[in-house]
Amino acid sequence: MDDHRKIVTLDEGSRLLLGISEQELTLEQFICCFDENSQYRLKQNLQFCAIQQHATMLDTKLHQEAATPVWVKIVAYPDPANPELIRGLLQNVEQSYQKANLLVEQQQRFQQLADSLPVKVWTATAEGIVDFASITFADFCGRDTESIVTDWLQILHPDDRATTLEVWQHAVKTKTPYKVEFRILRADGGYCWHLTSALPIFNEAGDVMYWFGSAMDISEQKALWLKADKLKQSLYQTLESITDGFFTLDQDFRFTYLNQSAAELLSACKQPAPGKLLSEVCYVAGKDFSPLTTAVQRAFYKQQTEQFRFTLPGTALPISFSIYPAEQGVSVLMQPLAVSARMAAAALP
Repeated sequence: MDDHRKIVTLDEGSRLLLGISEQELTLEQFICCFDENSQYRLKQNLQFCAIQQHATMLDTKLHQEAATPVWVKIVAYPDPANPELIRGLLQNVEQSYQKANLLVEQQQRFQQLADSLPVKVWTATAEGIVDFASITFADFCGRDTESIVTDWLQILHPDDRATTLEVWQHAVKTKTPYKVEFRILRADGGYCWHLTSALPIFNEAGDVMYWFGSAMDISEQKALWLKADKLKQSLYQTLESITDGFFTLDQDFRFTYLNQSAAELLSACKQPAPGKLLSEVCYVAGKDFSPLTTAVQRAFYKQQTEQFRFTLPGTALPISFSIYPAEQGVSVLMQPLAVSARMAAAALP
């Protein structure tokens, strides 16, 4: 551009991009080749470049009437050999803008989806830095998403922070799925248990691009689990106090529990213990335990209660066995017949 004459000279590439055949344009004609909303700024940039002798840059669209209305980058810089000349570059950046707009659109759609889900959604960079939290997270905690992203550990119960951070750092370091339970601060100041998990999202080269995570409120389930644990402990205490033997087996007929009375009644077998198979415990060379093992298997597979009397090999005490099946295994009650007989006699009028 000749600043004295206010004439702009175009090379072939610029003419093709602008969709014109003229090699020379007045400054006003050149400026009118671009979007009306940016014409004033473009004129200012060119004047600044000519007066201050500093390079300028502007991204704008071609005028709507142009043959190819696309995004372009305009770079202007002073000619070092002639202060009255401004040299410039025109670059088609439409593809870059399309990619950028697509990325923005995808991000907006993701945020809308994340904010509509009932679980709390978050993402993190490949390095493990949290960079997004959904509105559901903010609403639950009673604070803005920016503060959650900036210092997410502050919304955790103080007793859970160290363990949670250790598990998270290990997952990021090993690039393996992350799952942990911790308590999150509610807006009212209370804490609720959440099951939080995240998966690393890999690119084609096998590198982690980002982490996608969620946090699900499990406070009600946690309360039920704690209640169930207490009931289980109470039940075990009761079972330990009774004189009858009682033991449970899983689907593979492996001991999961037995009280002291059951351990004593099974003392003629190999030492029973949680984790051992029934067939392993009920095996002594030359002894036949098949009535017991067969009855247990039959009760489980038919899902029918079995009751029978059997004297364990190596003992002289007949035992009444009651086998109660369930989907996850069986429960077995062992009552020495001498005790059963006394109970039956006491029940007679």
